[in-house]
Amino acid sequence: MSREIDADLARIAEQEAALRFTRFDKSTAWELGCRLRAAARGASADGSGCRFLPS
Repeated sequence: MSREIDADLARIAEQEAALRFTRFDKSTAWELGCRLRAAARGASADGSGCRFLPS
């Protein structure tokens, strides 16, 4: 493989390690979905616009 591809793969591996959740449940999934939706809509990414949040 080329050095560029090797560097990209190393960067991806670092990102995967940094982005691992210590826990992931339905509440975490809901929060993540709300933040993704808010970011996609250009709104605040704090999830405050998401309705019907689970308690």
